[in-house]
Amino acid sequence: MFLFQEKLYKVEIEWALSDTERKVVGKRNLFLKAFFNLLKNAIEAMDEIQGKGKIRIEHYYKYGQIHIKVSDTGVGIFEDKLKLLGTPFFSTKNEEIGLGLT
Repeated sequence: MFLFQEKLYKVEIEWALSDTERKVVGKRNLFLKAFFNLLKNAIEAMDEIQGKGKIRIEHYYKYGQIHIKVSDTGVGIFEDKLKLLGTPFFSTKNEEIGLGLT
């Protein structure tokens, strides 16, 4: 979160952490990259709205799995573009091309 401190003045962070005794096991660096990109995208999505936006980060255990959910009050994605999520190099941003959710 501290990497985004210059943009956080107009973003409210809401934490909803449950089952925190359950740990996520995996490659730390890959998790950090994934979370960094999710938060970066959420903050950028809210750059387009007026006023203060909100990012909600949830952690909970359900059906034998740990769930981590990041949601925001940004502009969202048009319904006709939802099917393209996960497609390499697909982006809704004008100036960027990346791996997206792949």
